[in-house]
Amino acid sequence: IATQLPGPYLVIVPGLIRSTTINKARMAELPFNNFATATELANYLVRRHNVPFRKAHHVVGSLVGDLSRRGETFANTKACLDHLKANGVVAPEKEVAEALDPRSVMMSYESQGGTGPKAVAGMIATMRTTLEGHRKSIASDRARVSTAYAACRSIAARAVTVKSAEELDGVIHEFRPKE
Repeated sequence: IATQLPGPYLVIVPGLIRSTTINKARMAELPFNNFATATELANYLVRRHNVPFRKAHHVVGSLVGDLSRRGETFANTKACLDHLKANGVVAPEKEVAEALDPRSVMMSYESQGGTGPKAVAGMIATMRTTLEGHRKSIASDRARVSTAYAACRSIAARAVTVKSAEELDGVIHEFRPKE
């Protein structure tokens, strides 16, 4: 977004970052509450228990519905295990807990644009390379503008004594920046 906004908007970003408070406890709680790892649980059932995806989707959907109606979340691993068992899937608690754990899920996505450590490191490296390119481009533009400014000042200083268009053309040619 920042690259699409005019320069003045970028001034607010450092203050915004400095004033941001992160509530880690709330962040850890929300994915369980909103069933954010439901797809990962369905994928786990397909991958590790050979459950057809259509059935896995139904099992997980009915689990979410049951938990939601009872005011519970994926944080209740026992209820999740019981529901899976009632639907013919006997899975180790540790594996189910990992499939439901937002941090584990987040750290496992290593494809391009993913949230895993390698994917994030790759994105950071790409952004740093891009940033360095922008810095070089800005430095080049600043040097070009500075040279042009100095040339304009020199032309303006000499132009006050110019008496003809040909003479002005000569002054401009004399001070025009070389490419």
